Amino acid sequence: MTDYFQGNFPLQSVPLTKSAVKSYAQTEEVSGKLAATIAVAASDRKAGEILLLKVAEVSYLADYFVMMTGYSRVQVRAIAQAIEGKVETELQRRETTN
Repeated sequence: MTDYFQGNFPLQSVPLTKSAVKSYAQTEEVSGKLAATIAVAASDRKAGEILLLKVAEVSYLADYFVMMTGYSRVQVRAIAQAIEGKVETELQRRETTN
């Protein structure tokens, strides 16, 4: 068994209507702003090697993926709290817990 998947999948399997295209563009804008806010908050807490990847074209689960490095447990906790605070204040979004 292999983990390799061939890349010959169709780019769009469902035709999009005008309203769907408009809502997709709005979603892209919102998710991009969220990803940028996360990266800025991490940078404020001196996170290292911040990487913001746009994965919307290859993943249906996420539009962006943000990775960063924290050099100690205390710094990682501070980065996470800074991200939560900045997203809550700037974008009026709170994390949901089940």
